[in-house]
Amino acid sequence: MKPRDTLAFDINDLRRILKEDGLYNQETRKKIEEYINYYRTYEHNDVKIFDELE
Repeated sequence: MKPRDTLAFDINDLRRILKEDGLYNQETRKKIEEYINYYRTYEHNDVKIFDELE
């Protein structure tokens, strides 16, 4: 499974849970959108998070 597919699955699951709990509103939609935009920004930048520190 590609990272993008995993993210999409998790975002949809998060939305479902928030809706079930009555917490899905404009504020939570905005935060989810910010998270998606953050992912898009760093998806193709080849960020090496787990490389050894020099």
